[in-house]
Amino acid sequence: MTTTFNDSLPHLNIEILENGCIRLENESMGDSYTVGIHPVHLRHIAEKLGLITETTATDAELLRTERRQVADLKRDMDRYKRALLAIRERSEQLYDNIHRRSLEDDTDLGIEVAQAAALSDFSEHICVEFEDDFTVITRTNSIVSAPAEKVALL
Repeated sequence: MTTTFNDSLPHLNIEILENGCIRLENESMGDSYTVGIHPVHLRHIAEKLGLITETTATDAELLRTERRQVADLKRDMDRYKRALLAIRERSEQLYDNIHRRSLEDDTDLGIEVAQAAALSDFSEHICVEFEDDFTVITRTNSIVSAPAEKVALL
């Protein structure tokens, strides 16, 4: 991966090399000069020039802790999203089963049908933004790609 920047710096090509180092090349007046630096050197220069603040050991530890916490939160969020997708799948199945039962029998299940429909609609509303990001594992141990296919569990 080599990226070249030369938009606002005349006669200076800046390349980020595959190994992470930075190559600075000055081409002017027929001469060419090249300097390679490591990102740590660039950071040190930026700190000394006051462009960024120096990072102390305490700051670095705080940053590592925050990164771990963010990773934990992302993992938890993914788990909650998967759980919500499973809830949506089950609520759709519940609605389908209650609705079918109310049509087959002469039993008045109007309130139950309405509550199951509301639960199904609400879970659909919650999951619509992330349903394509995950797969749902149903009780039949088969993986159903989102959007979830309706699987009647008896």
